[in-house]
Amino acid sequence: MRITPQRFIALLLLGSALLAGCLYELTENRQTEAQPTKQSVINALRANNAGTHQEPWGSDAREILRRWPVEQGPVRIWADGRVAGAALEGVEMVEKRLGFPLFEWVDSESAAQVVMLHRSKECSLQVNGGRDTDRYFDTPPVEGVGMLKGPIYVHLNQRECGDRYNVPVRAAMVAAGFVRLHTMRPPGPSEWKALETLYHNSPGTTLADADILW
Repeated sequence: MRITPQRFIALLLLGSALLAGCLYELTENRQTEAQPTKQSVINALRANNAGTHQEPWGSDAREILRRWPVEQGPVRIWADGRVAGAALEGVEMVEKRLGFPLFEWVDSESAAQVVMLHRSKECSLQVNGGRDTDRYFDTPPVEGVGMLKGPIYVHLNQRECGDRYNVPVRAAMVAAGFVRLHTMRPPGPSEWKALETLYHNSPGTTLADADILW
């Protein structure tokens, strides 16, 4: 077959496009599989939990770890029937990563420290202090130094999200204390290690003194 200059240019452009696609996929895979570093875990903790002005967990002059005092018992959680399956999926994944049962399912909203509710907005996640999505926290759901007490309301809707955003897992991580993951992006390796680090240390531990797992 005779290759004309036009055909040669077309083949060259096609090859360039395929190469660019392969390089992009390789880069994305490397970024996805990238191993966390000690600093990246510290950054994830600072962004999601331990910042000095970490809404809604309150403000502190120090960077401290804020988590549920699970030494006193598991966190009581209840879910609206419309999101019960998604909530259970996320909770099971978080507990698998932590290696212990963080949550305990209860039969009523009034008995829960964490409440999972259906949100009308598709593919979304929001955390606040009540059923009204426009209501934020009147007071931080924290007692003592770095101990979460609730109630924390997590509003979620994974419709039209697909698997990319992993709303159930992010909702459970928010419930565990990682407030910034209500933004629309999935947790990465550093955030998972940061969550493990959070529950590896005592509530109120300063970020500078924390034993960082990475």
